[in-house]
Amino acid sequence: MNCPKHPESTQTQSCLSCGTDICGLCKNPQGKVAKICAACLKSEGISSESLSPKVKAKLCLSLALVLSILIMAYYYVDMSIKAQP
Repeated sequence: MNCPKHPESTQTQSCLSCGTDICGLCKNPQGKVAKICAACLKSEGISSESLSPKVKAKLCLSLALVLSILIMAYYYVDMSIKAQP
């Protein structure tokens, strides 16, 4: 089992739609349809690179929230270390 586009890839899966072998580089990165090849996505009229503005906004807000939490945790740990005698 080798990917037709990346023959050097050894870890492949079958596309759920057409059964073609696909590797990790060929899989669609968008969660629910990750095991569908790009050709099947295009035939369905779905672009793997385009995200709606609403989804992009949610991703940006989620990233901002995670970064804020990490920054607060860093300062909390830093202050607790400095407060120890």
